[in-house]
Amino acid sequence: MVMALKTVQGSFQEQYKQIYNYAHEVTRANSGSIVKVKVEDINGLNVFSRFYVCLKGCKDSFISCRPIIALDGCFLKDFYGGELLTAVGRDPNDQMLPLAYVVVEVECKDSWTWFLQLLIEDVGV
Repeated sequence: MVMALKTVQGSFQEQYKQIYNYAHEVTRANSGSIVKVKVEDINGLNVFSRFYVCLKGCKDSFISCRPIIALDGCFLKDFYGGELLTAVGRDPNDQMLPLAYVVVEVECKDSWTWFLQLLIEDVGV
């Protein structure tokens, strides 16, 4: 089964090597969007650590939302694990509007602080 998944989806390592291409494509296709990739140098190798995305269209739409931002996190249950942290707003029709999301290595004070500092920079106080 693992070999079949690897054949169809490719290896996780190969997919993580494409993270800069993905970040570039998001900013190219969504002009004004903010994407941050954080890697750590471990034994001379760049190892993926964190990935932040705030799409321009969502950020601009937040003006019409209620002045409340909801935060949540969930586990990523793949080979490498990690956490997906999100920030959403509520529009006047009570619909959720994603403001930003981040993939981090683990949910902790440092990862939430990093996420919230970037979010504040993007959407303001």
